[in-house]
This record gives sequence, structure tokens and C-alpha cells, in this order.
Amino acid sequence: MNTSNRIKLFIIDANKTFAQLMVLETGKIFKEENHTVHVFENGELCEQFLHIKPDLVFVDYHLNSNNSNAMNGLQVIKMIKNTNPEMDFIIITNDEKSELFLKVLQTGAYDYLIKDSNVTYRLGQAMTKWLKRAKLKQDIKPNNLLNYENR
Repeated sequence: MNTSNRIKLFIIDANKTFAQLMVLETGKIFKEENHTVHVFENGELCEQFLHIKPDLVFVDYHLNSNNSNAMNGLQVIKMIKNTNPEMDFIIITNDEKSELFLKVLQTGAYDYLIKDSNVTYRLGQAMTKWLKRAKLKQDIKPNNLLNYENR
């Protein structure tokens, strides 16, 4: 989590209806937190806002299904990680292929969710788990720990 304690979330999905569903779900999970949500239809639009340095990015793998020249989800993640290596991301896709799952794991994804009838439940679980981990990481930063000197 960033030093301002404002959680910055990016949602990158060409499906506007699904993106709005994700905005509603993030509002439920992060309701007690100071957070902002930025929604983008593709990675190219997102690129203009990388200075925001998101804490967590939700990205659909098949962003280029309507435009073959558009970046796919993994390309977007690589682009964002170049400016913000600490950022976490969750891939959300209709694709259940094991090859894609392995590619996603190799990029260091925080989670991988399939868009099916249980996706909102699993999305809530993934966000809750991420939030707990982010708070723990914030608590154990060197500034927040007691400094013990060798005797």
C-alpha cells in the first residue's frame, strides 16, 4: 500500500458492464478504506495514468478481443510493472486454459479469476485477502518497527 494510505485501484476491462460490477464489488470490500478506483477500457488508455501508481490492478486478459492491435492483459501488466514494480495485480478472464494460468503465474500475479457465475464471490475473497496482506505489509515496514540495536 502506498505511503498516503489511499488505496489506488485500476480496473482494466473492455466489458463496461463487468467493469461496473467490479466497481460495485470494490466499493463493498474497501468501504472502510480511503480508496480510489480508475476504470479503463484498454491498456493504452491506462498508460496515460501510470503516474498514479496503483496498488492493485484488476485486468482482463483478453483486452485485445475487439482490436487485434490492442495490448492483452499480460502486456498491460508488464507495462505497469515497469513503472511500479511493487504493484499487485489480479487477472480476470473467461479463459480456463492451463497454459494461460501458467503464464499468469510466471508474471507474479496475485490471483487469477475465471469470469463465471461465482466470479463476484471469488473477487470479494481475493480483494479481502489482498487488503489484509496490504495492511500487514504496511504494519511491518521499517518505519513502523521498533529498532533494536546489537548489545
